[in-house]
Amino acid sequence: MIKSESKITIQMDKEIIDQIVKDEVKNRLEQQFELHKFFYTMKDLRFMTGLSEASIYKYMFPDPRLPKRKIGNKWLFKVNEMNDFLNIWIDQFPND
Repeated sequence: MIKSESKITIQMDKEIIDQIVKDEVKNRLEQQFELHKFFYTMKDLRFMTGLSEASIYKYMFPDPRLPKRKIGNKWLFKVNEMNDFLNIWIDQFPND
């Protein structure tokens, strides 16, 4: 009797898997933030986007659609408006 072995090869595209994971993490973080906050701070934005404060000022602040409010010396961003903005902004940002 001859034994035959079957092998299954699965190929996965790392970039697609990375994007799926990033999207899921982003969605879960947004849900958590929305449950507990009315405003995002600059620190929240840095955490959510992975951008530095300098990059946020350079790339987001010139956009007139950015829903920003300055209270005292602190920038605040209304959670629901900012989530909408980020979804539109990232899709329109040039991919260098």
